[in-house]
Amino acid sequence: MALTRLENHYAFEKYLDRRFKSSDLPILDYEEIDEALEFFEDALLQAHYHTAHGYLEVPLAEQSLCSNFTPEEMEKLRSLLTEQVFEAGSTICTEGEPADKLFFLVSGQVSVSIKLDHKRRHRLSAFSAGLAFGESALFEGHSRTADIVADTDVKVLSLGPGDLDTLTDPLASRIMIKLLRNLADLTLARLGQANREIRVLSS
Repeated sequence: MALTRLENHYAFEKYLDRRFKSSDLPILDYEEIDEALEFFEDALLQAHYHTAHGYLEVPLAEQSLCSNFTPEEMEKLRSLLTEQVFEAGSTICTEGEPADKLFFLVSGQVSVSIKLDHKRRHRLSAFSAGLAFGESALFEGHSRTADIVADTDVKVLSLGPGDLDTLTDPLASRIMIKLLRNLADLTLARLGQANREIRVLSS
């Protein structure tokens, strides 16, 4: 059970203490609702993607942005990618910097956050293996809109969109079209999820 700002409700806090004192159900008190959401988001990702041997790896063919790729397209895309490894705590993308790479997250977890002021940050989301980030790199002249930090050790495959632009092969055009189509589908799905979360938090 997660609650926020429990210290402002002394009587309710004492009731919960009496009601659940002998229960195995933990009562978690958070200052802000965002902190509670982050805790459960991390717990869900940990449960689904972490094993005794580390985080599960999701190969390129199973990545969300690679849906419906043909073997030929997959082989061409793979030849353009660069494998990179980041240690936990490393900043992968910084808000305001040029968006020059798209990242396929092969293993590990990253957090996306923005700076609210000189003391506070707000986490927008957390990504696990199988998802891509830095999609603004697919559109020329854009900058990063948030910071992306490795929560764990992560492995990514990075793509510079210019690598596709320099190819005259029609195959490169098909790859870009499919990347953009899959990105549109994912964006709509995330928007729908965000709308559902807003309704729950507002109820």
